[in-house]
Amino acid sequence: MAQSDFYKLLGVKRDASKDEIRTAYRKLARKYHPDVSKSPDAQTRFTEVQEAYDVLSDTKKRRLYDTGGLDASGFGGGRGQRGPTYTWSNVGGGQGVGVNFDSDDLSSMFESFFGSSGSTMGSAPRARAPRSRPRRRGRNVEQPLSISFLRAVEGGTEQLRITRGTSTETIEVKIPAGIEDGAKLRVASKGGAGAGNAPPGDLILVVSVGTHPLYQRDTTSPLNLNLTLPLTVEEALLGTRITLPRPRSNVELTIPPGTNGGSKLRVRGRGIETSKAKGDLIIQIQIVVPPTGHNEQVESAARVIGTATDDPRSGCEWS
Repeated sequence: MAQSDFYKLLGVKRDASKDEIRTAYRKLARKYHPDVSKSPDAQTRFTEVQEAYDVLSDTKKRRLYDTGGLDASGFGGGRGQRGPTYTWSNVGGGQGVGVNFDSDDLSSMFESFFGSSGSTMGSAPRARAPRSRPRRRGRNVEQPLSISFLRAVEGGTEQLRITRGTSTETIEVKIPAGIEDGAKLRVASKGGAGAGNAPPGDLILVVSVGTHPLYQRDTTSPLNLNLTLPLTVEEALLGTRITLPRPRSNVELTIPPGTNGGSKLRVRGRGIETSKAKGDLIIQIQIVVPPTGHNEQVESAARVIGTATDDPRSGCEWS
């Protein structure tokens, strides 16, 4: 190697401490190591950095170098004896780099480059065992699942037959109370088969909830149930008591006298019930007017009711 300024090679001042020299060396060694750097002169630069560190990290050699008694090779005009050499070969099959390492540096370098500890002085570095490629897991399979409105409200289990490859099996799927239309349920390890002995993927069930002749889910509060309740004129006028066939248990509802059509009654806590919350039952009143035709009794009763009722359009805005 041609005569070089070792301090300049490592990028440190001439009065740099051992720790500063070591830090600079490790940074450059990682940068120029032939197994890491793609630069065509990486091997040359790596050797230069190593030789500079070999001298400046040794107190005696550094003193000789600073007073001009040590040549660029680090061995006093070629008369000294060189320390033990360890060959660190290129992974790509290139020629090894013969350099001097102390055991701490060698261990640290292996940890930096390969993530494992190096060898001790006098022994070859241990190569890290090659990593096996991860097994390719089976793909996830998506499948529709249709359930009734009551099952979605109450929760429970559904039996489902699935086919994987040439085999068919029946599995039990747990349906949580309050599940919504379009929700997805994941059944672990019931999807596509994996490669070799790799685990299978998951089965993704897309839930489709059926309708109910009486109840609907509230669009703004999914745990609430809506019900339209038809009443006769008599029931609305005089009040009544009605039993509602709620999905989980019946509800006894009292209709107060003089209930108007279109009004809403709320029964708290009697909607959809989950482990975390309860919804309400919202009831909208619909008054069913009887057909008059030529029924004199109905017409007579209507006139009587009319005379007993204040004009609902008596406000000034109707004038």
